[in-house]
Amino acid sequence: MQNLQPETPLQEDDLISPNQLYTVDVTIVDREECTADYADVEGGDVDDTMICAGVPEGGKDSCSGDSGGPLTKDGQLVGIVSWGLGCGEMSRSLCFLFLASKILANPDLNGRIIGGTPAHVYKLPYQVSLQNEEGHMCGGSIIHKSYILTAAHCLIGEKKLSIRAGSDFHEKGGTVRQVCAVTIHNKYNDDKEDYDYDIAILKLCQDLPLGDKILPVALPTFNEIIKDGTPVLTSGWGYTEKNVLSPQLLQVALVTVNQTTCRNNYKGVGVITGRMFCAGCKNKLCDSCQGDSGGPLFANRKLMGVVSWGQV
Repeated sequence: MQNLQPETPLQEDDLISPNQLYTVDVTIVDREECTADYADVEGGDVDDTMICAGVPEGGKDSCSGDSGGPLTKDGQLVGIVSWGLGCGEMSRSLCFLFLASKILANPDLNGRIIGGTPAHVYKLPYQVSLQNEEGHMCGGSIIHKSYILTAAHCLIGEKKLSIRAGSDFHEKGGTVRQVCAVTIHNKYNDDKEDYDYDIAILKLCQDLPLGDKILPVALPTFNEIIKDGTPVLTSGWGYTEKNVLSPQLLQVALVTVNQTTCRNNYKGVGVITGRMFCAGCKNKLCDSCQGDSGGPLFANRKLMGVVSWGQV
């Protein structure tokens, strides 16, 4: 990658391959702006599997020989160099990167609130922190004063579990209850690694004291369908962009994604079954991640899903 500031745009013929490895900082470009930049380019279709990056003044770009290379953010791979027009052209967005959802990597089994905002349990009174002896590990939802709904994969290999309810923080405050019994869906198979039926119920040893900050969440009716494009809310204390657990409860607004689109995005990565649906956001980094698994997906004033797995 070259990092020059020419007076005129550089063309591929002007460049030679350097012996030294180069890096360059670029900024993600709005999808609509990128699409407009490439509207006059034959075959320059910018679809949902791509993101664009660059700088308005030009002079910074990837070029011939960079294809297949990494696009990273905070030390994590979020895309690969794919295609563009010219090298370092001024005033042209650079669409050369696949979305992270297309990268062939193992699914994230612990399923972070990325791009989220601080949340409070008096607005999300059903949210709990599921903990082992080392502390917070997953999220969960209160469905009864004695029962918590979470993801099955959170429980594999765990023995001594507890939950903290009624607190904005996973390390302090609120009410702590020990877990006396675990019921994992009988069709969940951790050995298959397809995460189908990834759901479980925890029975608490002692009832929760229901109040303003501790309340069961409403549940959907049998076979209730959530439509594509539905606004949803997920929350948790999972890893943030800095790869550390958030001490403060965070929330992020997403929208549900068409099932066929989601399956196409995850080809070669994981299987999207009929028990699953996908949610995300466009043109910015927001998501749930490690430590958020088992947490709630809230829509239409009820619990519509449990955070299960996704792409690193």
